[in-house]
Amino acid sequence: MSADKTGRQKRSAFLIFLAAACSFFIASCGLIGSYTETIYLQSAEVKSPLTHTPIMISDSSGKRVTFSPRIFINSSKKMGTYSGNHTDVNMNGVFQVDTLKKSDGSVYYKESASANVFRYKGDNMNWITPDYNFGLDVDLKLTDVTSLSLGINNSSISNTNLTGYRIGLGFTQAKNGLAIRFDLGALWQESAYDASSVVKQTYDDIFSDPVTDIYFMRDIKTEAYFNYYFGLTINSYNPEWPFGFFLNLGFIKQKLIDFEPENLDPTFYFFSPVTYVRTDTRQDFAYSIYSISPGIYFNISDLSRIIFTMRYSALGSSDAKSFFYPMFQIDFRI
Repeated sequence: MSADKTGRQKRSAFLIFLAAACSFFIASCGLIGSYTETIYLQSAEVKSPLTHTPIMISDSSGKRVTFSPRIFINSSKKMGTYSGNHTDVNMNGVFQVDTLKKSDGSVYYKESASANVFRYKGDNMNWITPDYNFGLDVDLKLTDVTSLSLGINNSSISNTNLTGYRIGLGFTQAKNGLAIRFDLGALWQESAYDASSVVKQTYDDIFSDPVTDIYFMRDIKTEAYFNYYFGLTINSYNPEWPFGFFLNLGFIKQKLIDFEPENLDPTFYFFSPVTYVRTDTRQDFAYSIYSISPGIYFNISDLSRIIFTMRYSALGSSDAKSFFYPMFQIDFRI
């Protein structure tokens, strides 16, 4: 009996040791080998309208609802910029790779040794804006000083239809012929992009030198991105006058592109002592847009008016790009 008991104890001790050894091996797998994926944006064409802060003329009347169809006319159709996350290139400005063949005849790519040693110079992202942007704003007075502001816009670029939505609050003070309104809110704007990326996948372990494979990706998609805005409108008003003046100041944070290219299936390496590390060098490409819009409005009747402005919008970036375009709007009030 004692011999059997001793044998069982030895087997139990061995099993415990084996389980502990397996646990240690699994826990230390990441120290044996790792896959690192680094993603670069080579080029992107983004189609999206320039988003706008609303222009709401205020007065001391008791009108509770305002419907405002509007149109922006754009003369600057395309803007190029550098996103700052392109691969290094060869002396000709090209990312140079070697094309190799596997035993089954399929091809794969390796970065050419010592060729890509120069920083990329040029634009790797182009923003294309529409000729026209149509919109409808609806302003609902909740109290004498607070309004719920809603909006929708639509535009088309090369047969690509893009829609945006807006919701916000407005706070108004109107006295002695002068009105001040502050707006803030959120908007969702669709962007259509065609983006080409490079993925460098490097396998590194303690037994051999690192091995890097190159993968070329292309993503074509339309997505809606969340943005936010602030606006300030100052306008004159006088029931006896057929016209009035206003000034609108605006700020918008507009995202143009944010995506992840397709990747290899990590479950392919499930039974290997491998870990994955992803380094995405691409930034979420967004602009801070500052605008100023001086304008004039004409009262058609007590229930309607026509608004005209020339809006100047500047991008808060090192490129210092700017847009200058007219806007027409009609207010119907009830």
